[in-house]
Amino acid sequence: MAADDPFTSWRELREREGPREQLAGLLGPVARRIEHVGSTSVPGLAAKPIVDIQVSVADMDDEDGYLLPCEAAGLQLRFRDQASAAGRDAYVAAKREAARLWADQGAAYTEAKSNVILGLLVQAEAWAVATGWVI
Repeated sequence: MAADDPFTSWRELREREGPREQLAGLLGPVARRIEHVGSTSVPGLAAKPIVDIQVSVADMDDEDGYLLPCEAAGLQLRFRDQASAAGRDAYVAAKREAARLWADQGAAYTEAKSNVILGLLVQAEAWAVATGWVI
């Protein structure tokens, strides 16, 4: 790949960002599970130069155990909040209907859920603005 290409291989990114073991060492037993996720976790798939790591902890409210060490190491944390019950139910209904209609056609299945997903993203954006939440 060209040096000015915004995409690079996941292996190059992992080497540049540091291995999973470094994060495990940073968090110790607080990290119950550490997974390399997203596009960079798929060998050979073009991806933006950001490595996504999902860390599972026993207690999300114990921020001192994971937030402070990660911030001190210069990591950016992005939390995935629980969906509202109405949003979750709407998404589940859309998934079931899409599966009923398009179980054997992956692209059509994904497209069938798009309106619900876009609506939930609009709601999430409005919530973020209203609460002052930023990434």
